[in-house]
Amino acid sequence: MDPYITQNRIRGRVWGVLLAAVICLALVAGCAAKPSPPPGNDVIETTAPAVTENPVTDNETTGVVRGLPGTREERLIIGLLEPDNINLNPFASGERLFPVDPSGYYQPIYETLVRYDPSVMDYEMLMAQRVRVRDDRIEIGFRQNDKWHDGSAFVSGDVLFSLRAHEMLKTPAGLLFEAFVTEISTPDNFSLVIQFDETQINAGMRCLEVLAHTLIVPEHIWAPVLSDASTLEQLEEEPIPVIGSGPWSLVYRDEFSFSFKQFEEVNSNENTPQYLTVLNYHEPYLASYAILNNDIDVLLGSSMLDEVASLEPLLPLEGDILELKRIAAGEKLIGITINPDGNDILQRKSLRRLLCLSADTKTSGPLLMPGSPAIGLTDVLTIPSVMSKLNRKLLEAELLTRDDEAVDRLISESGLTLNPATGWIELNGKSIDALSLIFPEGSEHVEKACNAFAESSKELGVPIFLKRVSEDVWAKAYRNGDYELIYTETSINESIAAISSRLSLIPGVGVPLSGLSKDRFNGEEGMRLITGLVDESSVKEKIALFEGLSVWTIREGIFVPLAGGDVDSALWNPQAFPSLDFRSFISLNVHIGTFDFIE
Repeated sequence: MDPYITQNRIRGRVWGVLLAAVICLALVAGCAAKPSPPPGNDVIETTAPAVTENPVTDNETTGVVRGLPGTREERLIIGLLEPDNINLNPFASGERLFPVDPSGYYQPIYETLVRYDPSVMDYEMLMAQRVRVRDDRIEIGFRQNDKWHDGSAFVSGDVLFSLRAHEMLKTPAGLLFEAFVTEISTPDNFSLVIQFDETQINAGMRCLEVLAHTLIVPEHIWAPVLSDASTLEQLEEEPIPVIGSGPWSLVYRDEFSFSFKQFEEVNSNENTPQYLTVLNYHEPYLASYAILNNDIDVLLGSSMLDEVASLEPLLPLEGDILELKRIAAGEKLIGITINPDGNDILQRKSLRRLLCLSADTKTSGPLLMPGSPAIGLTDVLTIPSVMSKLNRKLLEAELLTRDDEAVDRLISESGLTLNPATGWIELNGKSIDALSLIFPEGSEHVEKACNAFAESSKELGVPIFLKRVSEDVWAKAYRNGDYELIYTETSINESIAAISSRLSLIPGVGVPLSGLSKDRFNGEEGMRLITGLVDESSVKEKIALFEGLSVWTIREGIFVPLAGGDVDSALWNPQAFPSLDFRSFISLNVHIGTFDFIE
């Protein structure tokens, strides 16, 4: 088969506020699944297969392709619950797309150079063999025997080509490289040097973070494509190559499925099946039926797993009860960021700390992350596994208790009063205006959690109204500091560079605000800690700086924790492959938990 597949045009999605923050800083029906055919002239007309047929060898096919590769015992079948998330373009924008994910969460076909591991607070090697960040450059070394799916040797020139391609196409990664990188060179076929503008704060670490979310492509395959398409819009009309370096190589795609086979150069785990087929489900009911009847082994699509759980179980045989597993990969922290310059009321530190007393993680936690326990009120900085390394007693000593004495004191320190008749806080005898809380549309659970926070704040006399907006408007509001209160999610397995970028976007951090004294908001102290956090190298020093940033966050009253924990990734029926290696398609370490249908 010709290795070029016409891509699906996918709905543009935000990578998550965190990676966007890095970039912004640089720029101050039936039971069978029925995926939509790709657009363009390359659509293959097929009919439903009557029997399973093995793929022909050497990635070559003749005539009309029908059936799925291999026997059922040799084939892992993944069902997709979110049709909009199908993607084959490594230069597209989006997060957790499949099978090609530009953010690097899934890496079955293309890979990134590195990946951040929060357990060691550092980057681990993927395509790169070694990485060293110096004052003005990043030095990267590569293994000498790595290959692409077509058997061609992987060399440093492929990385140089990929980074330049991102710049030419003006992807988020390309924009940052353009802003920070002064030169990229390849001293030999197995080394690469990225020189950056050392006058930019933490430029090296920020470039390394973007490399963790930049897929690398083979130059000899993509150079002809990009010679005819110099923009993302033009690329959408081109046939897309699907030749990478990851564990799975494409066999074929027809109207009904994607099919891959093991790339033995990197995928030698005996627990990995020989073939992988991806099916697309539009209805959770059909997906639930399929996984319970062993028609599929893994169901991807975290945003719809709760909908699957709410369906009445369809047991395949009476008495044959399957124990499904919930697969999580990576962590995130969710909360509400308070803008210290959002308005005159929010410039008052004591009022911001009063708002922080509205935190109720026992209510919001199960809504937002039902598979994880409720986080503590000291989890104000980053993901729970990292926060667990910090001195909890030190942070707890900074928290205020929600009682009448603390509430009255904070209101008084803010220069405000509480009207006992109305229950609202007043300024000069007039009720303060309601604060707006911006949150992204698309999730009933997010809205319920924000509403619970607003109700809790109401009990303290602070009125809040919810403002639902699109994902793009929500992300832009955070990047521009154009909000009073804003629902916030960290990136998955938030890195040190991502933490520093997110906090740096809070108005007043690093750059003093006119009319806002340090006693109202000490942003300079925050920037001092942020800069040190990225520059320090030892884990002990990083933990100490994390503690300092957490104390600063609590004292300044700029973040209200709502939930945190493992990110749901998939539903798994282990019957066919009880020892499945999820790392062959999910880039991060996975956690396996129980999955229960809601009665």
